[in-house]
Amino acid sequence: MEGCIDDLCRQGDFDRWQFRYDNALTEGGETVTGQILERRRGLRETLLAVKEHSDRRLAPGSLRNKEHRDRQRSSRRRTGQDFR
Repeated sequence: MEGCIDDLCRQGDFDRWQFRYDNALTEGGETVTGQILERRRGLRETLLAVKEHSDRRLAPGSLRNKEHRDRQRSSRRRTGQDFR
C-alpha cells in the first residue's frame, strides 16, 4: 500500500509526507466503511515525529532490499553468524 501511495505522489508531483498527513484518520473522522473513530489513532503524531526524515529520497524497492540484505550479511559475518 505504501508503495502505491509513493507512486501516486510521484505521478501527481505530491509531497509524500504531506499527502499522508492530510489523509490521516483523526478522532471523529469517518472511515470509508462509515465507522466513526471515537479515539485518536496517533497517526498524525507519528508523521510529525518523522517529518524531518521524510524528505530522504528512497531508492526503488528492489535496490533497498538488496542494500538491506548486504548490510545483514555483513553484520552476520562480523558477529560470526553467517552460516552459509
